Amino acid sequence: MTLFGTEGGAELTWNPPGPQIKAWTQVEGVDATLQPRLGPNGGHTEAVADFVSAVRAGELAGHQGDEALTRALIVDAAYRSADDSAEIRVEPRSGEGSQTH
Repeated sequence: MTLFGTEGGAELTWNPPGPQIKAWTQVEGVDATLQPRLGPNGGHTEAVADFVSAVRAGELAGHQGDEALTRALIVDAAYRSADDSAEIRVEPRSGEGSQTH
C-alpha cells in the first residue's frame, strides 16, 4: 500500500520475513527516505505488551490512543480514496493544531 500526502508519503509492503515500511519526507529541508526496522509482526506484540503493562501499573500518560486513532482515520481515508478513486482529505481533530495528516 502506498500513501501520498502534502509533506511526504509512505509505502507498506508485507513480504517474508515481515512488513517493511518506507517513508519519503524532508528532514531539515533535505529530501529523505526513512526505512525503520520493524519486528516480524510490525512490532504490534511489543506495543500491546507495553500498553497492558502501563494499564496494570496505572501509568496511562502517553497511552490515550490518540496516535492509534489518527492512524485509523488515515487508513479509513485510504480505503475511501480507493473506493471513490479520489483524494480524501483527513482533517485534524480538535485540539491537534493545524496540521493535516
